Formats: sequence, structure tokens, C-alpha cells
Amino acid sequence: MSKFFYKYWWLYYILLFSLLGLLIYSLLWKVNFKPYQDIINKKNTELVDARESLKGKDRYIKNLEEQLAQCNLREKQNTVQCNAKVESGGQGMTETTHNLGNSPGRVVVNFDMMDVPDKIEVIYNGEVVATSTNFVSGQGNLSFNYQALPGQPNSCIVKMSAPEDGTIWEYVVNCPQ
Repeated sequence: MSKFFYKYWWLYYILLFSLLGLLIYSLLWKVNFKPYQDIINKKNTELVDARESLKGKDRYIKNLEEQLAQCNLREKQNTVQCNAKVESGGQGMTETTHNLGNSPGRVVVNFDMMDVPDKIEVIYNGEVVATSTNFVSGQGNLSFNYQALPGQPNSCIVKMSAPEDGTIWEYVVNCPQ
């Protein structure tokens, strides 16, 4: 092997000068980046547009979150405790959520529809559990059994239907006993 290196020493110089020439040629070589620069500029523009679009969507999402928070606040404000008297919401449909607590028992709803007939429905866990069936006037009561099971809602919704003008009504959802 050492005889090869001594015999062909001149090949090393040819190889060295060839590599130096290639290096100098590559340093002086001017590459045309113009087509690539146009693509890069186009992608940068698309990126800026996407960021602007996201900012607009972020503002939209923030607006929706604010509206949802207002709705949740209204829903919380429209929740009353059991044994609290609820008075006329006037003509139309009125829904009020009543907190029943964690104790099971029979829930009695006492109502007074006065002179103008109205309809009352009590909804628990998505099902009507007590109703006046028709439009009624005067005093009355409804009742249903409240189980207070874990994982089940601890509130009911009372839906008042008052289609006639000049209606006055009131009711009390008594705590479970």
C-alpha cells in the first residue's frame, strides 16, 4: 500500500487543485434566487393574511364568550331558591329555575292564577313532572316526588304560559319534604 502512495504522489496534487478550483468556482457562482424569492414573498403574504384572519376570529370568539357569559349571568339571575314567591311575569311565556337542594321529598307548588286563566308546568330533568293540564284561574297546587339522586339536576323549571293580556299570577315552589 505504501508503494502506491510513493509511486502516484502527483495524483494528490491533481486532486488538491481540482478541489480548490471547484471551491473557487462555487464561491463565484451566482445563483438566481428570484423565482424562489417570489414564492417566499407570496407565502409570507399568505401568512400575514392568515394571522390577520385569526385576529378577526379571536375577536369574534371573544365576543361570543362575552355573550355567553351574559346569558349565563341572566340564567343565574333567573334562578330562585325553593320557598320563594314568584310573581307575575305578565303576558307571554315565563321560565324560572328553582333550586331544590339536596334533600329528597315531595315538592308542592302552590299557585294563584287570579281571574285570568294561565297554565303552569313543572319540568324536572327535561320531563314535565306536574302540570295544570289546561289554562286555569284561581288557586291550586301541584306536586311531584323529588329523588335528589347523585348526577341528577337539583333544580326544576317552572314554565308559565299566560296568553291573555292583563294576566296576574303568583306561585311558590316549596322545598322538598
